[in-house]
Amino acid sequence: MPIARFVTAKDIQRIHNERNPDNPIGYGMACTIKQTCREKYEKEFGKVKLYDERRIPLSWYEAYYSEDVFDPRKKRKQERTTL
Repeated sequence: MPIARFVTAKDIQRIHNERNPDNPIGYGMACTIKQTCREKYEKEFGKVKLYDERRIPLSWYEAYYSEDVFDPRKKRKQERTTL
């Protein structure tokens, strides 16, 4: 079983802005996206309790907003240290 990666709203903002430099988002929009991911997941699978309310699994963001958010060939130092 792979280890889950967790992301904060700041990570979501950075990932989105790297992938879409022509259409950057702000921190507020990243917070909204994070909350929407959690709501969609809870609607689909039921209520969940996370170990840290500021972080959601990266797989939720991938499932609801992107096909390939994390590309392991493009690891950055920050991604390696935010587990």
